[in-house]
Amino acid sequence: MRIRAVIEPALLGLPVEALLRVRTAPARAEAVAAALADNVHVRYASFVTGEHQILVLAALPSESALYDFVTRAPWLRAVASVDTSLVLSSLKRGGMLARRPRD
Repeated sequence: MRIRAVIEPALLGLPVEALLRVRTAPARAEAVAAALADNVHVRYASFVTGEHQILVLAALPSESALYDFVTRAPWLRAVASVDTSLVLSSLKRGGMLARRPRD
């Protein structure tokens, strides 16, 4: 059993969230995943099946920080491709419904 708090990343100064689908050679998947898991901006990382080998959720302080993360990080040397999608709004976090901002 683990007890943990579910906090909106924006409240911690990390308003930019992105979902990354990482494709790499099978022999390099573990090393890439380990490098991603060690990164402070990675909230979630899993091995998955299909066209991509690793699924990542990252929270960053800005779009420019996201750009650096997907274009200049050392782990990219062992990667064939990264498909990046910005998270527009989260509906559920940690099994709990997320509070939706009011318009």
